[in-house]
This record gives sequence, C-alpha cells and structure tokens, in this order.
Amino acid sequence: MLLVSGYTNAQDMQFKFDKSGLTDYVITDVPNKTKAEIYDKVINWIKTTYKNPNNVIVAEIKDEYVKINGAASGLTGSGSNTYIIEISIKDRKYKLDVVELKYYITPNQFRGGWYDYSLTEDVDNINYKKNGEVTRFHKVAVTEVPKYFNELNKSLFDYINSNEVTNSKKDW
Repeated sequence: MLLVSGYTNAQDMQFKFDKSGLTDYVITDVPNKTKAEIYDKVINWIKTTYKNPNNVIVAEIKDEYVKINGAASGLTGSGSNTYIIEISIKDRKYKLDVVELKYYITPNQFRGGWYDYSLTEDVDNINYKKNGEVTRFHKVAVTEVPKYFNELNKSLFDYINSNEVTNSKKDW
C-alpha cells in the first residue's frame, strides 16, 4: 500500500508541456528507502534499461547524483532525439530533471544537424500560436515529450520499489 501511495503522491507532480515550457523537474517520493538504496537502484535501473549503460552515465556522485545522456525517437516530431537528465537523490525521494533535449534534421541545402529543443517558456510563440493553439510543427512534442519522461520516471520508480536484483539472484 505504501508503494502505491508513494507513486500516487508523485503523480501530483508530473512533467507537462505548456506555454511556460516543460516542467522543470519532478520529485518522486520513495518511502522507507535511504539515499544509498535509491542510488544503487538508479544505477541498476540504468544498467538494465539502457543498451550501453557505461556510455549513458556521463557523471555521478555516489549516493547523491547521476547524469544520463540518452536517446529516443520521435519525441519532437523529428526522427532522432537525444536528452540529458539528472537524477538527484536524498533519503526517501529523488528528483528527475530534464536538462537538455535535442533533435536532428537531415542535412539539406538550407540546414541540418543537431538542434536544441527549447524546454523553457515559449516567448517567441514557436510551440503555441497567440490564440493558445499548438503549432503544427510542435503538436507531437507537446504530447510526446512529457509522456516519454513521465513513463521513464514511472519505470525508475517501479524499479526502485521492486526486488529486481534480489529476485534475479534467487532464480539462479
């Protein structure tokens, strides 16, 4: 019951994308877990979730912080995306912060390559028209970006609260 209520409280604070940009970060409660336990689970989650975990972790401070460089497809409506997230850890909670999101445009005669996707307030009306409607180019990003990071956070939360490592050792 505690596990369910812990994530329910975290549900009150999910990533969303609106005119003020993407939610800065999400803090998720994990009752009865020390920061050392959470940190170990975060590292194990990365090792089981990402294809090349040694390349994904770009910075870490034991029991306090992990910085991840990941990749996904179609988050912003273009083919390839990369992102950087930071996971800061304290007793009974962690903070997931999306630091950077990039998208790739296949080079042509006008432009191409990797570009930063703005996660901050839409002051130039790039994502939203003045009437509040989402622009055609950004309809995918406004729904898919928060959905992706909310699912990533739920996956991490579920892993932290599982007995994944212990169970796999018992099976052998």
